[in-house]
Amino acid sequence: MKATCLCCERTFETVEVKVLHFTFPGSRYCDVCREAEEVEQAQSQAAARFVRTGVPLAYRDCSFATFERVPGTGDALAQAMSLSKEVRQGRRPSRGLLLHGPPGAGKTHLAIAILREAAYMQESASLFINVPTWLQRLRDLRAQQLDGEELQWTFPRGYRIVVLDDLGNEKPDDWSRGRLYSLINERESSRSLTIVTTNLTLGELDDRVGKPIASRLRRLCQEVRLTPTNDYRALGAA
Repeated sequence: MKATCLCCERTFETVEVKVLHFTFPGSRYCDVCREAEEVEQAQSQAAARFVRTGVPLAYRDCSFATFERVPGTGDALAQAMSLSKEVRQGRRPSRGLLLHGPPGAGKTHLAIAILREAAYMQESASLFINVPTWLQRLRDLRAQQLDGEELQWTFPRGYRIVVLDDLGNEKPDDWSRGRLYSLINERESSRSLTIVTTNLTLGELDDRVGKPIASRLRRLCQEVRLTPTNDYRALGAA
């Protein structure tokens, strides 16, 4: 039977559905509008998953499309996009990325861009952790003696992808180092994709966070350096 699309008002062919003595069109939307609606719905669901990662509001616009490529960042951009493509294809990359370089190099922008793309995969639960903020939150919980809540924050299990932002920005004490070790060891044990941003090289992380943590990061992540010729944050990046 012929029906009129409720969206574009074009006439299209659809199956006829009979209920009792009433006749209805099997679809109220033409194929073009139905496909557009499905795309819009998928984008809306992906946007909601992206928000649930915990990415700060100031960084919500970070994507590969908004990344301002400057000299010294091309290799990192290519590797981040390659990793993102594997995730979008449903593959499980064996290693994540450790993006390091000076402040304002665009490291956080690339890490968040990967999370944004992963949000299109329904099974890819992801989490963004700013390490200094996370450690301070744990200290606050410890001071309040909220052990159960601290345990939940210390072991964010079940996330296929975790971004650890600003690792090494502060030199942790023994207690904080223990929490970092527990988190990173759990990521390695579960073979879960981990992306790290830091101003330090892996060698420098040996001294800052300790060799046990740095050695696990070597197995978890491929080291990628950003060497921009100017401060990327001046272009609105992180």
